Amino acid sequence: MKYFIGKASALIFVLAAGLAVSAAWPAFGQAQASPNQAAEPKRRDAQETEKKKEEQEKTKLFQLNPIVIDVVESARDRDIPNMTVVKTELFPMTIGITLDTALERQAGMDVQRIQEVGTAVDDDSIKIRGMGARRIKVLRNGRPLNTSGAAGGYFVDWTMIPLNSADRVEVIKGVGDPRYGNVLGGVVNLIPRKLTSDFTTEVQASHASFRTSAFNLYHGAKPGAFEYSLAGGYSRSDGYLRNGAMRMGNADVHLGYDFPFKGRLTADVNYVDIKKNFAVANRASKIYGSALYGTAIDPGYPASDGEIMYGGMGANAEPGSWWNKRKWTADVNYEQAFAESGFLTARFWMNRGERESYNTRKALNRNFHKTHFDDRSQGVSASYRQFLAGQTLTFGLDYAHLKDDGEMNHPDDFRAPYRFGNYVSTKNLELYAMDEVRLFDGTVMVVPGLRYLDYQGLAGPQG
Repeated sequence: MKYFIGKASALIFVLAAGLAVSAAWPAFGQAQASPNQAAEPKRRDAQETEKKKEEQEKTKLFQLNPIVIDVVESARDRDIPNMTVVKTELFPMTIGITLDTALERQAGMDVQRIQEVGTAVDDDSIKIRGMGARRIKVLRNGRPLNTSGAAGGYFVDWTMIPLNSADRVEVIKGVGDPRYGNVLGGVVNLIPRKLTSDFTTEVQASHASFRTSAFNLYHGAKPGAFEYSLAGGYSRSDGYLRNGAMRMGNADVHLGYDFPFKGRLTADVNYVDIKKNFAVANRASKIYGSALYGTAIDPGYPASDGEIMYGGMGANAEPGSWWNKRKWTADVNYEQAFAESGFLTARFWMNRGERESYNTRKALNRNFHKTHFDDRSQGVSASYRQFLAGQTLTFGLDYAHLKDDGEMNHPDDFRAPYRFGNYVSTKNLELYAMDEVRLFDGTVMVVPGLRYLDYQGLAGPQG
């Protein structure tokens, strides 16, 4: 045993001496080498590093981005299996900045656009599985932006829904669950960005043909219990069609605060202002098959048909006709968690919108000019979710008073001055309850539910 230890000690001594000589040898060699010889390895290392960087840059074109799994989205996929989530990075590269642009490439959705910017405002310009606005519910973070029952209450003005502060768009095709009510087409829900402690500022600018340009700004942060975000944008275009110029501006302010007792209060105010000319006919002849049917009156634009005017504005739009829409939306939301098993949400919302239209009929020496106070709606909603072993109970209430405030004409309108009252208003009270039961270790989920609607239609002075 002693002999073995002695042998091992000698061996260790020899190895240590060898290592010491090896470590000292490069220094000895360098001391004897010339400066050029000493710098040569450094040059080779720099060249190798640069070569690797070039190879990495080349291969980036063929690499996929890292896949990030969002826990919240995974839970949503289990709760709503027929929901599609459209992230902002998947929005089409387009000059448009409104909700309709985000839905162009989704399966089962049909987006009909007259022009690239400032269109998609018709009732059926966007369809889900062939069903238009009358069968689609549009939400912003769960808050309704349209609903049926009032004069034009189902109408979805897609250009009034900007994407400056959006994180994603959730699309449910077909009938969902009792939370959404009777919607045969589907649900479109715009989810705002989730703020973090990092101060985020984004500026986007773009330019395209027909003097089309856009500018967007976003800034937000959550440095502590308090959070805020500011978003805005402006775009303009001469339009692809004759008399198709437009401009649009929007602004959004978000404030929030987290209370120490697991409560959360948020408030949002949004304003959108759009002015768009009505596209007018640009054909030398309206008779199909005529030699002049494909000839443009104004050669600067393609031969095309014009928009049709509704609501006492003359049958056809003429050069110089336009509409201008302004809309305010405001929300106050409160969320409260109860331990780990309950969650309460409550919301108050309000809309204030109006639309001004102008059409000059030079052939008749007449001007049509009026303002329709088309949205004076407001409502409240509340829901409570109770998480139990193997199931989740949900109870909710939605109340909305939807109404307009009539219309008036302007002094340059050829008709006698008038000021009409509202047409039809509605009061909708909806109650729902549902139970999400998970069976077989969560592989199967059964969702029985019930929704009750009390509808009261109130005819106004012009109803």
